[in-house]
Amino acid sequence: MKAIILPGNSKKSNEIWVDELKDGLMSCFDEVTAMHYDHWNSGEDMDFESEKRKAKEILGGINGDYAIIAKSVGIVITMTLIKEEKTTPKYCIFSGLPMDEDTTGPFTELKNMLKRYSIPTVFIQNPDERFIKPEQLREVLSNLGVKKFEVVNGKGQEHSYTVGEIVEVAQEMNKKYENN
Repeated sequence: MKAIILPGNSKKSNEIWVDELKDGLMSCFDEVTAMHYDHWNSGEDMDFESEKRKAKEILGGINGDYAIIAKSVGIVITMTLIKEEKTTPKYCIFSGLPMDEDTTGPFTELKNMLKRYSIPTVFIQNPDERFIKPEQLREVLSNLGVKKFEVVNGKGQEHSYTVGEIVEVAQEMNKKYENN
């Protein structure tokens, strides 16, 4: 099985992290691709559509089963591609879901994409996450009719997620879904 990592938006907290995560996941997958966003080099704001196209191209080049590991805005890119039926991963690991428990506002579109979502997914959410807390996330996902999900309390600080915890979840998910 192969994997692609779609990190969070910030170069400062994600550029090194995504490469460290790629190295950590090499023991779990045949091939791991770590996406780097163009705005990390340009210094401009993220061009969401451009990054979505880039992710779609990478995913289109993968033969066989694959997992998507995404953080923050990487989750939004992933969910958009899934909703548009541009990708169907075997499973996902999402860390730092950028959503609150409110049903209106800027997170409404992400919530709409999650309605009746059924790809096996582990959501890693830190207890002190600035977005939604793990216990609130469980309730929101249940209310949205999300299937085949688990919410795990993260071990990181606020919106930072450790390589070790993601590797552990990937190992567990591979055992569960590699031969299914």
